[in-house]
Amino acid sequence: MLRERQDEGFVPPRSGSFRVIEARVPEPGRDFPRTRCELDEMFPDENACRDYLERLRWPNGFVCPRCEAHDDPWRSGSGLMICGKCSFLIAVTHGSIFHGSCTPLRTWFRAIWEVTTQKSGVGATCLQRVMGLRDPKAAELCITKLRRTMALALHGRLSGAVEVARSYVEVPQTSVFGRTSLQKAVVAIAMERGRGETGRARIRRLDRVRPRHVTRFVHNVVDSGSEVFTAPWNGYGKLAQQGFMHRVCTHPLMEDIGQVVMPDVQQVASLLNVWLWSTEGVTYENLDDHLVEFCFRFNRRSYPRGLLFYRMMILASYEASKRREETTARRAG
Repeated sequence: MLRERQDEGFVPPRSGSFRVIEARVPEPGRDFPRTRCELDEMFPDENACRDYLERLRWPNGFVCPRCEAHDDPWRSGSGLMICGKCSFLIAVTHGSIFHGSCTPLRTWFRAIWEVTTQKSGVGATCLQRVMGLRDPKAAELCITKLRRTMALALHGRLSGAVEVARSYVEVPQTSVFGRTSLQKAVVAIAMERGRGETGRARIRRLDRVRPRHVTRFVHNVVDSGSEVFTAPWNGYGKLAQQGFMHRVCTHPLMEDIGQVVMPDVQQVASLLNVWLWSTEGVTYENLDDHLVEFCFRFNRRSYPRGLLFYRMMILASYEASKRREETTARRAG
């Protein structure tokens, strides 16, 4: 049984009318496929895909989002459901990234399978070939939706002993004259120190390398009171005054030659550069989405591929309603 923290477990918080599968161990062949052959067997047509989404949304039976009635709804041939008590019309894709899309659900499921089973990132060209789309802009929109869905799983903050450092990555950037050149981008990396293995990661791009930008990044991704290890830079000096236990790691040249100060952060920075170079379509403009995808994959590197597909399907099923709640809370605040 896999154990995870609450913010990155199999089940996201309840959102709106969604009642996703309760906290239990997912069953292979029932909750997620293990191979491509099982994917085709589980989802042979659109009805099987709608039944799967309905089971994700209402595992204990249909619940009307308006009157909360538990009666079986009337069903149409197109997949729409009508509440027998208040006549509320609802689609099983409502509130998900599939809502309003002309692409069949079976094609969407195949695209999510390709995205989650590939170790390197999947670009818009590959997704266009898998989904059979003619317009490349439609494929870019789909891959952008999937990457923003991955960001929903990175809402929790790191805790315990956390390493924080800055790094540089080189990504292509297109100028106003249409020429492409390499542009250096500064990213901030925060890593949990795990017991015997590397913990979770959070990576953000920094517009400017200033103390307030780095401090804001630490506040957004690390719990207050955590032990933060950094390099000896003056920009980290205010962390101790803002509720963190700041620990400064000396440079290896100051002590033993060859000593690694923060091995977890250095390892992630190296993997990030290799992953960005091997991923299609990485540019300076869409670097933030690729950083989210890298963190999503890295934090679940021990997942079986089918289980990662299951996690992605849960996030995709409640993505729109979650964003509506965040927008409403932001306006109310």
